Amino acid sequence: MHSLTPDGMDVIDEGLDIVNMYVYHASKDGKGIPAEMWKLIPHMMHVVAGQDKDVDGGFAFEFLSHVVVALQNIMQKDPQNFMSVGPDQTETYFEICIKFI
Repeated sequence: MHSLTPDGMDVIDEGLDIVNMYVYHASKDGKGIPAEMWKLIPHMMHVVAGQDKDVDGGFAFEFLSHVVVALQNIMQKDPQNFMSVGPDQTETYFEICIKFI
């Protein structure tokens, strides 16, 4: 998603709004959040908070409130997957969220 990159900073607000709307509406059928959306979760956190070794944090810290809304929707809509380890990850999304906090 281009809006979650340094080059897409001028549209990051809209990109995060789309993620929030998609998470909220895509999970209404009771099937949970699609796998493609789970790949964005760690990336959204890194955009705001940075990687583990980034002393200054991410490049979009002013969009923290948008990422928090997405995390709230994700936790509420698909708590079972939130407690699981995603593909190519070593931690659960919950553990990643704890690091983010």
